[in-house]
Amino acid sequence: MPVLERALEAIAATPVLLVATDFDGTLAPIVPDPDDAEPTPRARRALSTLARQRNTRVAVISGRGLSDLSTRMRMGDDRFMLVGSHGSEFEPERTGRLDATQLDARDAVRRAVDASADGLEGVHAEHKDASSALHYRRASRDDAACAIGRVRAAMADLDPSIRMRAGKKVVELSVIHGDKGEALDRLRAEVGATAILFLGDDRTDEDGFRALRSVDVGVKIGLGPTGAAYRISDPDAVADLLARLAELRHRALRAAVLVPIADLGYLADGSTGALVTPEGEVCWFCPRRFDHPSLFASLLGGPTAGRFVVAPESPESRGVQRYVEGSLVLETRWPSMRVVDALDPAEAESGTALVREITPEAPDARVWIEFAPGPDFARAEARIEHAEGRLIVHSGRERIELECAGVDFSIERVGISDVARACVPLDAPLRLVLKVGRDVGPGRSTDAIAAEWAAGLEVLRLPERWAQMVRRSVLVLRGLVYRRTGAIVAAPTTSLPEAIGAERNWDYRYAWLRDAALASDALLRVGSPGEAAAFLRWMSTLSPDEAPEDLRPLYGVEGETNLVEAELVHLMGYGGSLPVRIGNAAADQLQVDVFGSIVELVDLFARCGHTIDDGLWGLVQRMVVGVERCWHEPDAGIWEHRHLSRHHVHSKVMAWVAVDRALRLAERTGRPAEPGWSDLRSAIAAEVLDRGWSEAAGAYSVAYGADDLDAAALHIVLSGLLDPTDPRAVATVEAIERKLCTGSTVFRYRFDDGFTGREGGFHLCASWLVEALAMIGRPDAAERLFVQIAGAAGSSGLLSEQVDPDTGAALGNVPQAYSHTGLIWNALTLSGSEWSRTRDG
Repeated sequence: MPVLERALEAIAATPVLLVATDFDGTLAPIVPDPDDAEPTPRARRALSTLARQRNTRVAVISGRGLSDLSTRMRMGDDRFMLVGSHGSEFEPERTGRLDATQLDARDAVRRAVDASADGLEGVHAEHKDASSALHYRRASRDDAACAIGRVRAAMADLDPSIRMRAGKKVVELSVIHGDKGEALDRLRAEVGATAILFLGDDRTDEDGFRALRSVDVGVKIGLGPTGAAYRISDPDAVADLLARLAELRHRALRAAVLVPIADLGYLADGSTGALVTPEGEVCWFCPRRFDHPSLFASLLGGPTAGRFVVAPESPESRGVQRYVEGSLVLETRWPSMRVVDALDPAEAESGTALVREITPEAPDARVWIEFAPGPDFARAEARIEHAEGRLIVHSGRERIELECAGVDFSIERVGISDVARACVPLDAPLRLVLKVGRDVGPGRSTDAIAAEWAAGLEVLRLPERWAQMVRRSVLVLRGLVYRRTGAIVAAPTTSLPEAIGAERNWDYRYAWLRDAALASDALLRVGSPGEAAAFLRWMSTLSPDEAPEDLRPLYGVEGETNLVEAELVHLMGYGGSLPVRIGNAAADQLQVDVFGSIVELVDLFARCGHTIDDGLWGLVQRMVVGVERCWHEPDAGIWEHRHLSRHHVHSKVMAWVAVDRALRLAERTGRPAEPGWSDLRSAIAAEVLDRGWSEAAGAYSVAYGADDLDAAALHIVLSGLLDPTDPRAVATVEAIERKLCTGSTVFRYRFDDGFTGREGGFHLCASWLVEALAMIGRPDAAERLFVQIAGAAGSSGLLSEQVDPDTGAALGNVPQAYSHTGLIWNALTLSGSEWSRTRDG
């Protein structure tokens, strides 16, 4: 049972579970008279409990006719899917499926079966919609042999399409082919099951066991040869198993939200990142690149999706996490021990090295280690080999090793992959190094890695107030940089939901040009120019032969454009939030505001004293050409609306920014502006100021002709297009504050965007409102809102994309570049820094 228990734990964590079972001999004990068979009350209760659980379906697939099965299983309960006659009868289909020829064949079968039972004690016929069965459970051996002989003889006179199959003390003749394996395939497709538990006792159930996949679990009841991987004794054991599965399923669905997003710690190495829980679990990790497939994804799929746990044997409480000062080296501490985790940037060129240093804090400390790789988002099998001082993971072509000198692991199969576990006395410090890649070294000490992160922080222009918070945000933004190219990812995660249980789940492991430009802008303002320089160099290499207006809003971290969006249906999602997505269809959208973000960054780069060479000036010229060609077109906007293109006010404002900053830059650097730029700037300004205003809203709205508000419209003030003292500017800021601000946060908008669920408040929108309130002369209100934004950061100082205004829970991918960018801007503004955005110009 322990092995079966682990299989149940694994299947309980699947996103959409189908529990399918035979009836006689499985749910119901075998009885002398089949008419007396009933499911055990405990089995029925367990099935009812399972059927009520989220994303869980229950089916009974029996050799009994559908009408008979319905009478025995339903009893007023419609939660079960019923399939009769070994898979040939599906609700609501019944005899209406038989044509005239088949009806004649069925009548001939009935006559043959009646004749075979005639005069024999303990033998009786059962007629179904598309078949007839000859039962001989109560017959003597001689009468049973006679009945079987009669049926076989009768087959010679029946239609050749009639199929005879034998079960336990029963022979069935069917007009329509019935196969429980085919029935399972059909049910899998209909309900979208990502895994199936199938239980059966009969020979006909072997068809079902043969149809199972590696993620499924098959259980044989009783003796006899079987293709099932597991075996239990009788219907009472079935009831026990189903009750246990219901408990595990409930726990798995609930556990999907037990790790608050705000409590996660972040590691980075300049190529990728990892998330660590206060329980010492690496729950998200994509080796080598931010946008590569994961090795650990328990955050989205539970334990069977891969995890790496290092914790006390019996922790009395969650660990307390903090960063080693000035670094992205994370310490998790319990009373008996501490773990210091880091990704080593020195190994990032050849692969990835995750270093975990464990130190005892009490004389009797014991450490629990669980190493459970789940390669390729837990889609690929992983076999673990225990060699001397290391574990070697065999899965695909990637080299994966865990250096673990002095640790003796036990290795077991769970689901499709091996899991290595150990519990050892912690008599001295212990070092574990996970290496992914063929030429990865042993990894440096966490002290050396922390020192590398801290290098250069002392020269930053930090505001006197909130300096520590700004320093942490600088480190987070640096930890989102892909150093080989200078690309900056929006976040290192995918599908952390904007609304728990809804479909607002997106993959942010790519470089949005807007997001990267804004992050570079924030780093420039505090005296960290390297990221902006690297990003702009990379920008100049993207699609140089394409027309400027074909610039994509996002790219892979090495410039890839093929970011096809797909769903990982085998993962249950954070808190059951489906789907889990990889790739992002927004890569193919038109988002006009991108041009403005790029040119604004180049302008700031020049203002900070950096040279604008011919390459950067050429980039600026290309951006303005892009604006010239498409500013008048409707687009998807900054929020990437998938169902509606509109003339978004924010997009038009940022088109104006592109031309305005290009003209400023020409004047600042002595380069000649192109003919027509000045007129273009005036034309865009005139149109957006006229057509973007909504009389009904009393403010600038989301799009031309619309009355809905959008926090992004604050840029009509933030950009300088409209003077902050203009009554229309004040009216827009206050309308957004009044209608989109809720408590400590600001919604992007409140109109229907075509997706289910109410998303949380957006941290960047709140930061925009802080800036706008300061600009219109309300610094006290601005500071109050900023303090609330900062208070949403988790224990290790990380901000996600959004926050639930009702509960304060973090929502969305984490850590989010947008959110930390806005925090830096706000701290500079409220401290009166000369590098505040409110002083631009």
